[in-house]
Amino acid sequence: MDREWGSKPGSGGAASAQNEAIDRRERLRRLALETIDLAKDPYFMRNHLGSYECKLCLTLHNNEGNYLAHTQGKRHQTNLAKRAAREAKEAPALPQPNKRKKVQPYDKRYQYLLFAAELMRSLLSRFLAQKLINPLRSSSHIGILTQRCSRCSYI
Repeated sequence: MDREWGSKPGSGGAASAQNEAIDRRERLRRLALETIDLAKDPYFMRNHLGSYECKLCLTLHNNEGNYLAHTQGKRHQTNLAKRAAREAKEAPALPQPNKRKKVQPYDKRYQYLLFAAELMRSLLSRFLAQKLINPLRSSSHIGILTQRCSRCSYI
């Protein structure tokens, strides 16, 4: 018999696993080349030997389809994530826009308390100016001051 087992007459025989794999790879390569433009890929490079290189992973590839399969693989994706994390860490701190609140004139009815520390934001508190009954009891005065704090703002 001319034909393989299980094939119908005139069908040309059943395709082997190797032929199916070659056909599948070729279809995927054509589909990927239609959707992905290698000219815009910053990591794609063709060397003088005619093979292709991934600049990110430093890997050699025999054809474009192999390179495209590599870009979807775990090694390339982890290297992309590592590079993005490194660039985010090394990026210089951008200056924040200067947002100043409306400056209010000095009011004698209030006392102002400013807390400032290195590497932290400064805190300005405004209290009603009142005479304290017993200046030796500081803990009770702190409670009185915190209860009567009319406004706290960050500088």
